[in-house]
This record gives sequence, structure tokens and C-alpha cells, in this order.
Amino acid sequence: MSKKLSEMTLQELWQLFPIRLTAHQPCWAEWYAQEHSLLARALPQAEFHHIGSTAIPGIWAKPIIDILAELPCNMPLQKASAALTACGYRCMSRAAERMSFNKGYTESGFAERVFHLHLRHAGDRDEVYFRDYLLAHPDISREYEQLKLSLWKPYEHDRDGYTQAKTDFVRRITEAAKATQNAAECSVTMEAYRANPCRALSIPYWKSKHIRIPPNMRIVHDGEYRNGSYGEYRDEPYFRLFHALEDVHVTPVHGISIKTATQDDIPLLADVINRSYTDLSVTVEQLESYTRTEAYCPELWVIAYDHVNACVAGCGIADFDPQLREGVLEWIQVLPAYRGRKIGQLIVNELLKRMSGMAAFATVSGKVNNATSPEMLYRKCGFVGNDVWHILARDE
Repeated sequence: MSKKLSEMTLQELWQLFPIRLTAHQPCWAEWYAQEHSLLARALPQAEFHHIGSTAIPGIWAKPIIDILAELPCNMPLQKASAALTACGYRCMSRAAERMSFNKGYTESGFAERVFHLHLRHAGDRDEVYFRDYLLAHPDISREYEQLKLSLWKPYEHDRDGYTQAKTDFVRRITEAAKATQNAAECSVTMEAYRANPCRALSIPYWKSKHIRIPPNMRIVHDGEYRNGSYGEYRDEPYFRLFHALEDVHVTPVHGISIKTATQDDIPLLADVINRSYTDLSVTVEQLESYTRTEAYCPELWVIAYDHVNACVAGCGIADFDPQLREGVLEWIQVLPAYRGRKIGQLIVNELLKRMSGMAAFATVSGKVNNATSPEMLYRKCGFVGNDVWHILARDE
């Protein structure tokens, strides 16, 4: 009488289910489609993906159909177990945020059709990035094929070792895939940006040419954002507002004047910014680096000065993109002791007035959940719009 799978040692399982590679089979896509139909009826809440090498036409692969199932973040993974069991799947491993199942493993070896199902919360989809990159880069898919073929016989009866030996390649390509997608998401023409800057990009156009989004971050406009669909990502929403630079009026504040800052004032500006925040800081070196960018405009660095007490009350820093003629408010700070006196409005309107002679429009962004309500300040100064961008980040 043969042993049950649950009674076998790991070595016995590896002997019964060795690593086996075959040339690509057209039937694999059909097998996935049929299994997807079954799974979609059992788990209508999930989004399914055909992943792994069987999803890459033309390369050798283990004849096992890998499937990624993404559940809504508010649905515990454990709730899907019964539905998957009813579809013939057996749970092989479980963790807080991941579970894996298989189907087609029998006491006498592989069945004709074998499936691995990876159950995750929405957004945890590195395998999709990897698959799409290989589909778009046949040379990389061939390189991956050669790596697997070289590992086949040495690790024929060591599935863990086979997987581990591919890890560096898979990680490297996945990171490249994410970087490529992020770059594509930021690839916006000047014309498209000028037509609707706050919807086109989450940051000013000039910055988008220099910033690369790290692999552990995603940026999603509120119009495409799906609540509960980004797994382990932390969400920080940012508003982005627009000003046409028309009818800008500067209302004086008693005892306060605005003067243009010089580079000698940079340590003072850094001090004002740092005293205005409890959750972030800026260094003199960082501010000095801003003066070396293409958007640096000396006239848009200002200090709000208190003549009565002979001290600084706040500051403002803005950029100017001469290519697009865009003004960008960057830092608007009022020291806590001076808040509530409309000094913030004074600084913003003074900068807008200075921009109006050279810029065609201005933009500003900030945290939606900032306790000091900067969005309210900017709207009082004539900024408009309803664009919100979600900055999604997760631990690497």
C-alpha cells in the first residue's frame, strides 16, 4: 500500500515529483483558460493571472500552470480556502499575507494537468511584472530559459534548491520590470502636460525628467485608484492644484514685509522650515542643491520679516520652469507663533504676483491629511482643481 502524500518525507516527495522541463505546449494556455473559468465561479472576488514560464510562449518550462489570485485587501485569505478546496486544491503553505495551493499531485506522481495557485492580496503581484517583462523582451526570456535548463539536472530532485538558484535572476528582472513600468507611467509629453498638468503628472514636468520611481513605490491618480487593492502598500494621498495667475492680489499684513532671500539666507530658510515641521527636516545642503537646478529662480525665494520684533516670521520657495513657463510652489512655511495672521496668504500671493510676469500658470501640491490644512490656504489664494494622487509605498 503506497504512502499518502502527507506521510512522505520531503526527499520522498522530490523523488516522486522531480523537476521536469519540456518545450512550450500550446495546450497550456487552454488549460489555464479552463481552470480560470472554474476559479472565477468559485471566487468571483478575485483577479486571476496566468504567471510562470508556461505563460511565456516559446521557452521550456515545467508543465505546471502557475496562477496568481489577488483578493481584495479587506477579504482574509483564509476565507478563500474552502472555495479552493472545493475546486480540488490542497493548501501547501500559509503565512499572514500569502498562501499557496496545488492541484494534480497524486500518490503515483503528477496528474495530466498540474496547477500551482498563489493566493495574495491585491497589489502583491511581482510575478506579473516578471511575466510581462519577459513577454516584452524575448532575449531575456531566452536567457531565463537557458538558466533553467542549466539547473534542471543538478537540481532534479531538489525543488527548493532549483528555486533558490533562480532567485537573483528573478529579483533583478522584477526590479527592472517595475522601473520600466514606472518610467512609462511618468512618460508624458509637454503638450499633454500643458493641457492638464495636475491630471497628467503627480509632480511638475521638469521634475519628472529627473526622478525615477523606486521599485517599491507606485503612484496612482484618484481616478484609477481602487480602495483596498494595493496589498501591503502604505497610502499617502496628495492634492495637486492649479492657478491661472489671473487677478492676483497681495493684501498687506501689519508689521510684515516680504523680501527676496539671497543664497546667504539659505541657513535661515532651513531653520524656518525645520521649526515649522515636527515630522520632517531639510538640510542646508539640500536647499543649496535646489539652486543648481534648471528651475531655480532667485526672485521666487522669499522671507516674511517681522519689523516689530525684528525677526523672521516665515518663508516661501518656488520654482520656475522656463520651458513650460510653469511656476511651482515648493515650500510655504509660517512659524507656529505667527500662524492665524494670514502671513501664509501673504507669502503665497506675493510669489504668485512675482510669477505672473513670467509664468503662464502655477501648480502646488501637498499632503491631503496635513493637520495644518495647506490645501485650504492655497484655495483661498485662488488655486483650483480636484486632482489627488496616491503615493503608495511598501517595505522592500
